[in-house]
Amino acid sequence: MDRTTLRRLDFPLFLEILARRAPTDRARKSILALVPDSGKAEERRQWLPALQELLRQGVVLPFQDLPDLERILRLLAQRRSLPGLALRRVGEYLLVYETIFERLLGSAMSSFLPDPVPLVPLRRDLLHALDEEGKLRDHASPDLGPLRRKMQVVGDRLEAQMQELLDQYDRKGWLRERFVTERNGRRVLPFYSHVSPPGIVHAFSNSEATLFVEPYEVVDLQNQWVRAKEAVREEEERILLDLTERVRRHREILEEVHARLEDLEVLESLARYAEETGAVLPEDASSFEMRGVDHPVLLEMLGRERVVPLDLSLEPGTRGMVLSGPNAGGKTVVLKTVGMAVLARMTGLPLPGKTLRLPRFRRVWAIGFEDPQNLQQQTSSFTGIVRELRTLLEEVGKGDLVLLDEPFASTDPQEGAALALAIVEALLDRGAHVWLTTHLGPLKHWAARLPGIQPAAMAFDPATGRPLYTLRPGEIGESHALDIVLREGMPGTIVARARELLREVDREVQDLKETLRQRLAEAEQKLASLRAREEETEQRLRRMEEKAQERLLQQLRRTENRLQEAIRMLQKELRTREDLERLRKTRRDLRREKQTVLRGSGGEPVLEPEIGKVYRVHGFGVVGELIALEGKRAILQVGDKRMEVPRGLLRQP
Repeated sequence: MDRTTLRRLDFPLFLEILARRAPTDRARKSILALVPDSGKAEERRQWLPALQELLRQGVVLPFQDLPDLERILRLLAQRRSLPGLALRRVGEYLLVYETIFERLLGSAMSSFLPDPVPLVPLRRDLLHALDEEGKLRDHASPDLGPLRRKMQVVGDRLEAQMQELLDQYDRKGWLRERFVTERNGRRVLPFYSHVSPPGIVHAFSNSEATLFVEPYEVVDLQNQWVRAKEAVREEEERILLDLTERVRRHREILEEVHARLEDLEVLESLARYAEETGAVLPEDASSFEMRGVDHPVLLEMLGRERVVPLDLSLEPGTRGMVLSGPNAGGKTVVLKTVGMAVLARMTGLPLPGKTLRLPRFRRVWAIGFEDPQNLQQQTSSFTGIVRELRTLLEEVGKGDLVLLDEPFASTDPQEGAALALAIVEALLDRGAHVWLTTHLGPLKHWAARLPGIQPAAMAFDPATGRPLYTLRPGEIGESHALDIVLREGMPGTIVARARELLREVDREVQDLKETLRQRLAEAEQKLASLRAREEETEQRLRRMEEKAQERLLQQLRRTENRLQEAIRMLQKELRTREDLERLRKTRRDLRREKQTVLRGSGGEPVLEPEIGKVYRVHGFGVVGELIALEGKRAILQVGDKRMEVPRGLLRQP
């Protein structure tokens, strides 16, 4: 989910509110990291009611006693031996885990956590071997106790002999200071540098005025002490390494336990919030039904007595809502509450309310909830919204919820309304659900007529001039801007002048409407006149065609009569059959031409004229290119002029 959308819908603030109920810092960090579609939503919906019931019974889960296991698990991954204190913390963690597991037994939550039985031997050995400070106990292994006692005996003898030598050399005045110290892991005495003491020099002071010397008298005993100390160190390292490897072999189940306890801590925080605020988990439905639902951030800020809960119910098949109504009347809060409800469903979080049923959505988009102006990027409010909407149209898809808060309110109302409506239509075509708020008058009415979009208005009390913050489905609201600014302290003279200007605008609008009606009537009269002239022209063309056909037919009849007379005269003079047949053939051709004229001289009419082809107009002797067909009329391009003729006069050229 886009972080900008989450921020605009106050989702991070809601997480901070939930995190305040967390029992530990671990849980707080986990809650603040929650995101929609995290894969945990269904699990939270499954287990949260059971945990709420358990908490109502007074069960306390001691999460505060759990040590930090996350850092220890990271050390395990580094393949190194764990220090004793870390191993001790693992044992303590497992002990608290067993307590939490036992307190869930017998409830509906009993199967939420893995069984700790496989980890009991490990827990027992860790706590047996290590004390509260993480130091190995003497009984951590069979050899460790005897080795430590031997080292202690040798150390005591060494300390006693060093004290004797300290007294002896101090009486001689050879010592710079009276104390026993260590250099290079060996016990030494501080001698003056001008003395040549009997022993091994291990170091000099910075000024070289002091020699740190191991007396020869203690070299053998000191060797025994170093060997005893090394034997103890090796045994302790062996024990710690062995315990570390045992923990590492259980790393997988430890990680599972850690993850499940982290989930359980988050669940407890959600359960406490739900009990405190009366929150409910969103349920799946084919449409929205919200009763008594509060925006959680608003509820936290103002308190129950000052927040008006949201009530709405949409019919199945509804794909959005267009919200109108007074300024500062709660329209944006409605959009944010709807968006928060969807995000809560996608994340598995409870929301304050009595009933919360809604469809599942793939993704949520929130645009217009803040001014996208950016002077550094040379982006105005308008261009910022345009860029966000362009990205939205490129990526939005079926099952997305789009929340638009007063789109294009920063531009011309008519153009802004048209742009917003076109975008809403495009979003609906892509399968999205669209909720929007607006003060643009045209957009209120246009959007309300879209299929699947329900209008609604925020209530306003005209008597007090105050918004009521309740939703009224099926209504289209007014902005009531003048009433609200008057209530907020705007001078009455300013408001009165604004009302006067509005009346003037209304009069101008009415005058403009009347002018437009008159112009429309005139245009309709001109259109009727043009249609009458067109019909008259068609009748004239038909009469001209009939007269031309009649003249041609009369001419053919006269020609036929003369030909008949010529045939009779020639029959008297012809001497061969061939001459007679030629005359008869001429007579048949003439009769066929006559029949053609009777059917419509000039060839058969073209049944399906094609734009772009050349045709002849029968009876006119005109040839032109067909450029358009309008019903029974054909328009030809003849030279540089256009000619409109009946479609039935078109003939092949």
